[in-house]
Amino acid sequence: MGLPFLSVVRNLYWEDAYHPCSFSSIHLQPFYRKMLGYQKGDFPVTEGVAARTLALPFYGNLREKEIDYVVECLKEGVRKGKS
Repeated sequence: MGLPFLSVVRNLYWEDAYHPCSFSSIHLQPFYRKMLGYQKGDFPVTEGVAARTLALPFYGNLREKEIDYVVECLKEGVRKGKS
């Protein structure tokens, strides 16, 4: 069995260590939809991957303490998903 994705996302969200995804399929961005006419379903593999992609906090001044917190939230989400 794979990683309990929804459990991990829920736990990160409730612990304020994750905010829904900044990695949506590029062809569904407004610019590409308007300029090239792309729509949902045009690239199903890409859309499937984007739906299972988890964006963790990352930026240059992320402190060690904050990284540790995100890691603990990830671990807890995996534990909850496996129980």
